Amino acid sequence: MNHSIETKKLSLNQLTEDNRKGFSSLLQNDDVIRYCFDPPSAKDIEDSFQTRLAAWSVNSEHWLCLAVYEKTTGNFVGTNGFRVNVKGSKVEVGFLFLPEYQGKGYATESLKGVLEYARILGFDAAIAHVTEGNSASCRVLEKCGFVVSRIDSCSVSINNLLHNNIVYEVSLD
Repeated sequence: MNHSIETKKLSLNQLTEDNRKGFSSLLQNDDVIRYCFDPPSAKDIEDSFQTRLAAWSVNSEHWLCLAVYEKTTGNFVGTNGFRVNVKGSKVEVGFLFLPEYQGKGYATESLKGVLEYARILGFDAAIAHVTEGNSASCRVLEKCGFVVSRIDSCSVSINNLLHNNIVYEVSLD
């Protein structure tokens, strides 16, 4: 099954081999990953990319990773997607956007499309994890209806520093 979403300004398509360079540039950009994880090795990036290339279904354990493109230019701007939560009726969403495309509403627009797609596939809720201090991602989630469900103190380690993890949740009903 080809997973794709169209929004007003964006096209989202399941990651393919053609997205290797863009995916790699996201994970190697310090401004993109500073609130997400430690800088990954080349092997970590390749492993992450390979797991996201696999065919995806609602029974998959890996991420449905969608490459996000501007419709007007065809430029790769980032990724958005989800994976099925262990409980099966929820998805966990995640998104990364290149710095030059941040602040344009693309994360919000694409996440709204991703949430609607998850709802159509039969999921009834979504969660997201945000490292405290990542105010831009918090705003994106809140614009999409997410609310804070809990804060896990000192549960995220990035560059040997502990950070709080903010857990957001939204109903897809």
